[in-house]
Amino acid sequence: MSAPDEPFLDITHNPSWTLARSLPSILPSSPNITIIVPPNETRASYSHLLTSIPSLIAQHKPDLVLHLGLAAERDYFAIERSAPREGYHQVPDVERKVFSKAKGKELWGKQPERLESGLDLDAVRERCEEMYRLAEKKGMGKGSKRAKGNRSGDGGGTGGRKDVELRVTDDVGEFVCGFVYYLSLVEMGRRYGGKGGRDVVFCHVPWLDAGEDEERGVKVIEALIGAMVEVWRELQGNLGAE
Repeated sequence: MSAPDEPFLDITHNPSWTLARSLPSILPSSPNITIIVPPNETRASYSHLLTSIPSLIAQHKPDLVLHLGLAAERDYFAIERSAPREGYHQVPDVERKVFSKAKGKELWGKQPERLESGLDLDAVRERCEEMYRLAEKKGMGKGSKRAKGNRSGDGGGTGGRKDVELRVTDDVGEFVCGFVYYLSLVEMGRRYGGKGGRDVVFCHVPWLDAGEDEERGVKVIEALIGAMVEVWRELQGNLGAE
């Protein structure tokens, strides 16, 4: 589980890291699910990601990987289907450096032009919505009064805030979001190979104001993690039966 939190482009605060660092170490709805969040945010730097992400995967040996990033222009949570291999030479990172075409060819020349998550993301989205609604009804944590409205719930929201919406999209981009997604897909594929493998998800979060909006966002991410685990376990069962 990773997310950045540092100024880049015209963004001075990235709420994706606030959500990540606010997650519990154990998922409230499923005590047997452990959430590992690095103690420090991931830098929006190609070189930093290239060393830190493989190291984190090797250290923790996760079954699933979730990355969060900010899409400030969107008003919904977006689960991204895939990431491109190339294009990261176009936009400089926070260090004003790019990931060159030559470096990409050296590291990933034999990899597919595009890699997709190994999970059924449509099923993940559906489960996530169900879990989020259930959390609201049960009043889990502090969300009982805060998260009254989602797109499948009672609709109105509270305090004039917009309803929660979750979509599956395929627009992770060719900046550090796409880069870290592709990198993790490659690393998890190498580690687990044909036994499922590439069980990675990237979720773009919308701009969230500090306080209640971010707290509600934490509940969405908790539901997303629970949904990922359910879908992954079903996949593992199907693979074991083959």
